[in-house]
Amino acid sequence: MNLKWMVLSRQGDQEKAISICNEILALEPKAEFAFYNRACFESRLGKLDDALADLGKAIELNPTLLQRALDEDDFHNLRGDPKFKQLVSQDLH
Repeated sequence: MNLKWMVLSRQGDQEKAISICNEILALEPKAEFAFYNRACFESRLGKLDDALADLGKAIELNPTLLQRALDEDDFHNLRGDPKFKQLVSQDLH
């Protein structure tokens, strides 16, 4: 299922990719990779509040994703948001 969301996203169908993430999260509510990828897809769609919420949840579940988020191209439109800056500057340890 992971590859399916990647294919859909690359084809430009972020909404369907989000649906795949939702299906995964319904089965596995602590799947940090699904929260992280859904945040990427939401960011691409301009759903910035949703993206920030999902990114926060992903980092909460797996703090190592913080560094990845800093380098993630999909979050370029979030970097100027004070909520993003607060999220990535928090001490999670």
